[in-house]
Amino acid sequence: MGARRPAAGSLATVVGMTNDRWFGWAVAACVATLTVAGGAWIVSTGPSSGTAEPSARAAAPAGYNPRFVRYADHDQDVVVIVAAAPGKLEVVAAPSDSADLPPEDVAVAVDSQAVEPLADCGWNCVAADAPVLQGDPSFVGVELRRSGRRPARVAIALPARRPPSGASLYRAVQRRMGAFRTVRVDERLENGTSSIRTRFAFRAPDRMRYRINTGVKAVVIGGRRWDWAGGRWQAVPTEPIRSPAYVWAGARLPRFLGRERLDGRNVRLLSVFRNEPRFPAWFRLAVDDHDRVVRADMLSVGHFMVERLARFGEPVTIVPPR
Repeated sequence: MGARRPAAGSLATVVGMTNDRWFGWAVAACVATLTVAGGAWIVSTGPSSGTAEPSARAAAPAGYNPRFVRYADHDQDVVVIVAAAPGKLEVVAAPSDSADLPPEDVAVAVDSQAVEPLADCGWNCVAADAPVLQGDPSFVGVELRRSGRRPARVAIALPARRPPSGASLYRAVQRRMGAFRTVRVDERLENGTSSIRTRFAFRAPDRMRYRINTGVKAVVIGGRRWDWAGGRWQAVPTEPIRSPAYVWAGARLPRFLGRERLDGRNVRLLSVFRNEPRFPAWFRLAVDDHDRVVRADMLSVGHFMVERLARFGEPVTIVPPR
């Protein structure tokens, strides 16, 4: 996943699960900061049971088929999610306004050779047989053409073979992260046009505060919330959260992507995936030697985010503001 220069577009995001309601509040506060033109703010009101799948027309690449491994990148305001199995490719290319795009607007190549024919596999999804994960590394190039816009293009590197399951590491991560009573999160959120930075602090079982770099800030304690507005704090009742909360909650299908150096330390890389209708979300988690997620990258429709997590278990004071 590479860094891309933001370009014009509108913001659309999915906020996952009740445990992540804090993120919905923070995103809502960003409406005044980011220019939203036709974007859709979708808030899930409850946790996914994992038993019901969205329809094929709404599904992300390959749904939750465990044969496929998923990668993602973005250009301009377009997210591209590639699902690959040996000899098979499915590709979703979606702009931030969630517009329905015809399959003929998408071109796919493997190692610069066009992949044809492309079949319609759902919402903004095309599928084809392709020489991937069959013993040689490859590059998948995806181009999305839109009237009046320069094409959006990404190139995603695939390994020679399907990477191994990351299930055991993901279970260890969930246990470890779920045991912390406090954590700090620094987040950068982009939509292809604008970006904001937010700093969160969480304290179990139900306390959270955040401050956006625009000056927007809030505190949540149990069933009460305080928002800074008009130079003073305004208190309102709210639905309690469970804290700490993590943006990848509900994601599945972990794959071990390898190791790298991050900020001078060795980390293990996991990918996980959440198949929300019309808002598929791909995550890459950097896990340290203590099974802690120290960085989380998320790519979804109009939602390109990097989180850095730190100060696990350290004292955090979150009290009603005065």
